[in-house]
Amino acid sequence: MSSDADLLDDVTARLLRVRERLGGATFRAAARAAMHAIARAVLDEAERRARAHPRCGRIADFPISRVIRRPTIAAKTPCERSPPESNPDK
Repeated sequence: MSSDADLLDDVTARLLRVRERLGGATFRAAARAAMHAIARAVLDEAERRARAHPRCGRIADFPISRVIRRPTIAAKTPCERSPPESNPDK
């Protein structure tokens, strides 16, 4: 198993190879996609932790498209969520 530093080095090296072989536009697209993937992983982990240790009766999901939200994240949990239409705060 790679250490965290090795993994970071691998990602950086891969992005640099993309820039070298495919050009700046492809490099920027790949770097943006990598940043989005990191953000998704962080969001998924934050929502998982919130459901594992609920502090209230309801967990509000970060507002991202249901098209890209994984079904396991959108699934109901012991901390049941109300649909947006019935949210009294809006």
